[in-house]
Amino acid sequence: MQLSPGLHIRQPRFSLVAPPYDPNPCELVRSVKEAPFAVLSHDTEPGATFTFANDVAQRICGLSWTSVDLRQARGPVDAAERQSWSLALDLAVARGCVDRVDGVRRSRDGRPVAFRNATLWPLLDDNGRASGHALVLPQWHWVA
Repeated sequence: MQLSPGLHIRQPRFSLVAPPYDPNPCELVRSVKEAPFAVLSHDTEPGATFTFANDVAQRICGLSWTSVDLRQARGPVDAAERQSWSLALDLAVARGCVDRVDGVRRSRDGRPVAFRNATLWPLLDDNGRASGHALVLPQWHWVA
């Protein structure tokens, strides 16, 4: 994975739901679940476990709603990708958000999936420590 040229560190540049905003929490959840892009999160434990994956992310990762919190996230495809991913995670924690992240990961069945222009940010616990990461993948494709 590489951080794209012109890397920007800032709050996410998009909204997960389109205006007008519905204050109903169930509608918000449905909007994120059915979004046309991938939204997912995982914890920070060794062998990170998914904590959320919307419909598109489940298709990419090979998950289902009943298995989403039971499956370990698959890692980057090679050592260089792992090093870049680690850097992106560290930058997200230090700066609050990293966008324009490109990379290649593996689905649960081992198929490589490439993504572009992802946005990554840390999920913080009550003490302000990173307890996970969230990721939005607006552009992705299977690698042949």
